[in-house]
Amino acid sequence: MKTMRSGLTGLALVFAGATQGWGADSAVVYSSGPLILCFLGLCALVVLAQFTPMVMLVVGLVKGVAELFTKGRKVPQTERDG
Repeated sequence: MKTMRSGLTGLALVFAGATQGWGADSAVVYSSGPLILCFLGLCALVVLAQFTPMVMLVVGLVKGVAELFTKGRKVPQTERDG
C-alpha cells in the first residue's frame, strides 16, 4: 500500500511539473495565390466526378443483395389473391 501511494505521489509530481509545449504562432494567416485555389478546385471536381459512379455502384449492390434475399421466398398463388 505504501509503495503504491509513493508511486502515485511521484507520478503526480511529474505531471504537475509538466509545462505546455512550444506551439507555433498561428496568428499569421497563410494567403494562397489564385493558382493554388484553382488546383484545389480541380481536386474537388475530381472527387465529385468519382462520387457519382460510386453512388451508382452502391445502389446496384443494394439491389442485388435485396434480390438475393427475396428470390427464394415466393408467395403462393392462393395467398396473393387473398
